Amino acid sequence: MNHKEKQAWRKKVAEYFRTKGSIEATARAYKISPTRIYSICREFGVPLGAHSHEGKRERRKQMAEYAREHGVKSAAGEFGVAVKTVTDACAEHGLEVNDGRDLGGVTYRIIAALQNGEQPLEVARRLETSCHRIYQVRQKCLEYGVTVPDLKGKTLMEVFADDAERINGTEDGSPGVRSFTA
Repeated sequence: MNHKEKQAWRKKVAEYFRTKGSIEATARAYKISPTRIYSICREFGVPLGAHSHEGKRERRKQMAEYAREHGVKSAAGEFGVAVKTVTDACAEHGLEVNDGRDLGGVTYRIIAALQNGEQPLEVARRLETSCHRIYQVRQKCLEYGVTVPDLKGKTLMEVFADDAERINGTEDGSPGVRSFTA
């Protein structure tokens, strides 16, 4: 590509940004970095508008407010950014939004079930979560001083194995205990 062709290509990039107004869309369309787009826009006098420091802050605020109304995934699609960018914008502006992940509901039910003496494997099955998640929650409880029943000297994985044996039957082939009351 000679100098004139390069200049024409850079002008096309600047014009695309001017019409679309999105660094992300321009970067995808031309497969170049945002930094390169900024440089090209400055070269051709294209105002960065929302991409100036103040403009970025305002745009992230708009993202957060949009996410509060329509959800994080919708905001990400609307603004042409990653979900993480929207959740960061929400945190930056002190807005609590649900990004589609459980922000505690299952966690609280796990803690309650463990405190009520339910067996970990039964909790995992009932709440349709992994044994590993039960382990993570239990470890965080212990780390932060939340009381959860003692495992009687066993590791959580040993407790899961014992629970599985009770649910699925004993080694001698007899049916296992199906009730997990404390």
